[in-house]
Amino acid sequence: LFFIEGPEYYSSEDVAAALGKALHRDVKVNSIPEAGWKDFLEKGGFSSKAAAYFVNMTRLTLGNKFEAPAAVHGKTALDDYFKKRLEQDN
Repeated sequence: LFFIEGPEYYSSEDVAAALGKALHRDVKVNSIPEAGWKDFLEKGGFSSKAAAYFVNMTRLTLGNKFEAPAAVHGKTALDDYFKKRLEQDN
């Protein structure tokens, strides 16, 4: 299991704020209760097996039931990523 982050740690709220800034609109975090994770992922296109693996990985990560390795830090900040990505799509 690898933790990959940008140059700095960011929360879900930070991601929503950066995306909202890039889109020039309000973006809010919508937390999904654990019981609905698998169904949500499947509705988003994950196979049942892939959704189950993702749910298990998320449970392990959020539960801190292991010694987490140091994060690998990339060079691209969230604001820069969203701005560049949206420019590519237009």
